[in-house]
Amino acid sequence: MPRAIHLRVVVFLFLVLVTGFALNLAIAQNQPPAQATPPPARPTTADCMGCHDGTVEGIAPADRASMVQAVPSGWKLLRRKADLKRAGVSLTIDLEKMKKAIHGAECMNCHADVALTNNAHLSRLQAVDCNNCHLHDEITHAYGDGEHAAAVGRGSPLAPTCADCHGAHTIMPADDPASPMNRENVAAACGQCHTTRVLPGRFRTGAYDRWLSSIHAQKTNGRVNSTCSDCHDVHTVLYAGGPTSKPNVSRTCGRCHQREREAYETGVHGQALARGDLSSPTCTDCHGTHNVLARGNPESNVYGFSAVAGVCGACHQAERVNRRYGILSAYQSYCQSYHGLALRKGDLRAANCASCHGAHAILNSTDPRSSLNKRNLQRTCGACHPDIGVGVNLGKLHPQLDRHAATIGEKVQWWVRWFYLLLIPGVLGFMFLHNLIDWIKKVRIHLAHRRLEGGYLRLTLSERVAHIVLLTSFSTLVVSGFALTFGWKIPGLSGTLNEEIRADVHRVAAVVMTLWFIYHAAWVTITKRGRGYVLAMIPRLQDGYDLLQFFAYNLGLSSQRPKADRFSYVEKMEYLAMMWGTVVMVLTGAILWFEEFVLKFLPLWAIDVAHIIHLMEAILATLAIIIWHFYSVLFNPDVAPMATHWLTGRLTEEEMEHEHPRELERIKREEWRKKMEEAKEKKEGE
Repeated sequence: MPRAIHLRVVVFLFLVLVTGFALNLAIAQNQPPAQATPPPARPTTADCMGCHDGTVEGIAPADRASMVQAVPSGWKLLRRKADLKRAGVSLTIDLEKMKKAIHGAECMNCHADVALTNNAHLSRLQAVDCNNCHLHDEITHAYGDGEHAAAVGRGSPLAPTCADCHGAHTIMPADDPASPMNRENVAAACGQCHTTRVLPGRFRTGAYDRWLSSIHAQKTNGRVNSTCSDCHDVHTVLYAGGPTSKPNVSRTCGRCHQREREAYETGVHGQALARGDLSSPTCTDCHGTHNVLARGNPESNVYGFSAVAGVCGACHQAERVNRRYGILSAYQSYCQSYHGLALRKGDLRAANCASCHGAHAILNSTDPRSSLNKRNLQRTCGACHPDIGVGVNLGKLHPQLDRHAATIGEKVQWWVRWFYLLLIPGVLGFMFLHNLIDWIKKVRIHLAHRRLEGGYLRLTLSERVAHIVLLTSFSTLVVSGFALTFGWKIPGLSGTLNEEIRADVHRVAAVVMTLWFIYHAAWVTITKRGRGYVLAMIPRLQDGYDLLQFFAYNLGLSSQRPKADRFSYVEKMEYLAMMWGTVVMVLTGAILWFEEFVLKFLPLWAIDVAHIIHLMEAILATLAIIIWHFYSVLFNPDVAPMATHWLTGRLTEEEMEHEHPRELERIKREEWRKKMEEAKEKKEGE
C-alpha cells in the first residue's frame, strides 16, 4: 500500500477517537450527577453534652447501648488509654470547669474519631492522641525518650500516659494550685503509682512512701522542700543517664545544695566519680535516695554510729575497697578506738568520721587543704581538745598493727598487743590452776568429814549417776546450742567443720537427755522409791506458808525459819520447771531435727514457732539453773565450798536439821517407834 494511503488511515482513526471522546464527555455532562454518601456529621460540644451532662449516668444499660454503635469488625486500639481512675475520667463532664481549663470546651479537638450517625458514636473510641497538637513539642519528644513511654510501648497496664499525670478534661496550668502538676502536688501524682501497694516488688515501688517521711517532704515557708520534679526530669524519667544517675547526682542535689556540691566535687570521692569510678560514693549512697532524713534524726543514715557503720563502714570495711586504696585498718581501728566505742554507746560528743575527715570535701591527708594534713591536724583535733599538743602529728591516725609496719608506733603497738595476748592467759591460767587445786583439796576434806560423820541417805547411787548424766547432757546442750545462736566457734576450724561438729554434739547430747527422761519416767512409775519421790514433789499449801515465812525471817519480821520436809518449795519449783522444760525442749527439738518429715503435716510457720520456743526455753532454763540451782549448791554460804550430797548421797544430821527439819523429825519418830517395837518384842520374848 502506498505511503500516502497509510497516512490517510492514521489521520482517520485519530479523528474517530477524538470525536468519540468528545461525544462521551457531552453525554456525561448532560446526565444528572450520582447521589454521593454524605459524611458523618461532626458533633458539636452541645451534642456531646446532651448525654454527658449526667444524663448517661442514670439510664438503663439497654438504653445506653442504643446510644452507641457496635464496634466494627477489625477495630483495634491504636494507643493505650489512660487509667480512668488516675486520669479522673468520667462520663459526666463539668462544662464550666472544662471551659476554664487549658484546652477549652471543644470536645472534637481531642476526640477526633467521634462521628455521629443517627446521633450515636462508636461504643469504643480511640485513646486521645496528644501528638495531634503537640507533635513537635519538646515535651512530647522528652516523654517519648523516657521509661514511661517505653513501658507504654511494652503494653504495661501500669505505665502512665499524659492524662494519667495531667488529668483529662480539666487540665490546668502547672502554676494553678489545683493542678496535679503544681509543684506542691507533683509527689502525690507520682505516688499514685510509686507506692508499695501499687507496684509491689517493682522498681522504685515505695519511693513515694519513703519520700513522705523524708526531710524533702517537709515544708519551709509553706513550700515543700523538694519534690519529684526537682530531681527527676519531668517527662523523660530515665532509670539511667538522667539527672538521678550516679554521675549526675551531685549536680542534681547541687541545685539546692550548691555549697555541699562544690565541697563534694573537690574531695576524693567526687574526683574519683568524675574519672568514671562508679564505686566511689555520691550523695545518695550516704544520705539515701527518697528517704533522706535530717542529720539530727536518730533514724538518719548519717546520725551517730549509723554514719560510721552504715555509711562509711559500708565501703571502708570491704576488703575490695581497702586493698585498692591501701586503707586496710581505717574502719577497724576507729571502731576499737575511744571515739568509736563511745559513739557506739550513743555518746554523740565522740568524733565520727566526718568530725575529722569532713563530710563532703574529703581530701587525702597529703593534700595541704586536708583537715588531716600534718599542718592542719592539731587544729582539727583542737576543735574538741583545745589543749592538745604537737605530738598528735607524730603517729598514724588509723594504725595497722604489724611488726613489719611502716612506722615505729605501729610496730610498738603490735609488740605490746602480743605481749598482753600471751601475758593474760598465762597469768589467769596460773590463778585458775592455783585456786582449782585449793578448791579440790577443800572439797576432798569436806567429803572425808562427811564420810566420817555418816548421815542420812539422800540420793542412792543410781540417782547420783542419773543426776550426773542430766548435768552433763544439759550443759553440753547449752554450750552447743548457744554456739549456733551467738556464733561461738572452735578456733582453727573451718566454718563447715565447726557447724558439723556443733550439730553432731548437740544431737548426741539431746539423745542422752531424752534417754534420761525416759529412764526417770520409768523410775518414778515402777519403783516404790520413785513413786514416793514424785508424791513428795507435789506442791502443798504448807509450801506457800513456808515461802511467806522465808521472806519474813530474812527481812527480820520473824525469828522462826521455815521448816522444810523431804523437799522444800525451792526444790519443788526447780523439779517441776525441769520436767516441764524437758518435755518442751524434747518436742520442739524433735520438730527442728526432723523438719522435712514434720512439714508433711504442719505448715512452715509451725517450724518457726518451734524454733522460737526452743531458743527461749533454753535461755530461761539456763538462767534459772544459774540463778536458782547454782545458788543452792554452790553460792549459798551454808553449803560452801559446795553441797556434796550429789556425790556422797548423804546429808549429816546437822544438814538435815538445817535444810529438812520436818523430814528429820519424821525419821527420828520412825526410828523411835522401831526401837520401841523392838524393845517390846524383846521383852515379850523374855
